[in-house]
Amino acid sequence: MVKKQEKQAKKEHVKSGKAEEARLTDMGKKALEEYEKASPRLAGLGPELEKEILEKAKKIVSKKTKIRSKRYKNLRKELDPRLKYVPDKAVAMVVKLANSSFDESLEVHLSLTEKVSGTVNLPHGTGKKIRVALADEAVIAKIQKNKIDFDVLVATPQMMPKLARLARVLGPKGLMPNPKSGTVTDKPQEVIKKLESGQVRFKSEPKAPLLHFAIGKISFGDEKLTQNLLAFLKTVGKKNILRASICSTMGPSLKLDLEKI
Repeated sequence: MVKKQEKQAKKEHVKSGKAEEARLTDMGKKALEEYEKASPRLAGLGPELEKEILEKAKKIVSKKTKIRSKRYKNLRKELDPRLKYVPDKAVAMVVKLANSSFDESLEVHLSLTEKVSGTVNLPHGTGKKIRVALADEAVIAKIQKNKIDFDVLVATPQMMPKLARLARVLGPKGLMPNPKSGTVTDKPQEVIKKLESGQVRFKSEPKAPLLHFAIGKISFGDEKLTQNLLAFLKTVGKKNILRASICSTMGPSLKLDLEKI
């Protein structure tokens, strides 16, 4: 059963790395060759129009051709794509290779047996301060004026009928309180405290059993990031994970050894 699900997930998984780069590059080259072959046929349109058409064609091709930077390629040489790393070693390697000019995030990418969603309490948060608001008359008045200064909205069941009128505003932004996410509760202060201390919601992609999640900033250091990583993987559940990898925002990915988790 697991093998069958793994094959299905593999079909739906978006290709990445060298294979994807090669595919895109090849596609770009073929497209450019076709446009260059068309050049003689465009001669009758006049030199200016011919030049304009070919320049536009080359711009379209360049957008479709994914080219890795020299920095990325050099980082890639530090890794063996065949190896799988235990979590703490993987985190240490990612931190070591993260050398861009800003504080990158450490990202986790999972292929799953099925779609999942839930909340996780990261011991050290994500590095992003979460603005949490409790729905009351004042907050509702702000929302009606299109003034939204929060990332998460918590509400009591009694306030939901009033918030329902604002569903068209809150829904598309993913801010509508929901019992499934725990943001509709009789104990709002407890929920707010958890959210502000590092509780984060995760959800796999809507059309495929894939999950992408940032667990903190590289500046956290090896120990804190490893603790966040293990907390996240434990919450998702080892039985639900087929393959796992981590990377920094601008760096190459490393495969995780799921047997060592």
